[in-house]
Amino acid sequence: LGRDAAWIDHLFISAVEDSDKDNVLDTWELVYFDSLDEDLSLDSDNDGLTHLQEYQHKTDPNSRDSDFDHLPDGWEVKYGLNPLEYDDPFRANDADQDGFP
Repeated sequence: LGRDAAWIDHLFISAVEDSDKDNVLDTWELVYFDSLDEDLSLDSDNDGLTHLQEYQHKTDPNSRDSDFDHLPDGWEVKYGLNPLEYDDPFRANDADQDGFP
């Protein structure tokens, strides 16, 4: 990892936030991929978001549905929903939550 980072008892400490200069924090890459070599153009969870987009939206690149609402993260982003907030598709237009739109 170079002279500007260290591993201490499985704890990664870096003096540089983005040592590989890919515009993604090293800590995020290490948490989700255990490596700084991950191809950020991939979509390994098949949710419609690349790893870079997952980073930008703060979603889990290893989970198709980060908020467990049965809607893929990429679909939620595409349609303006928050992929980190549970959205019940049957209650999306039910402002007073009475079961009717």
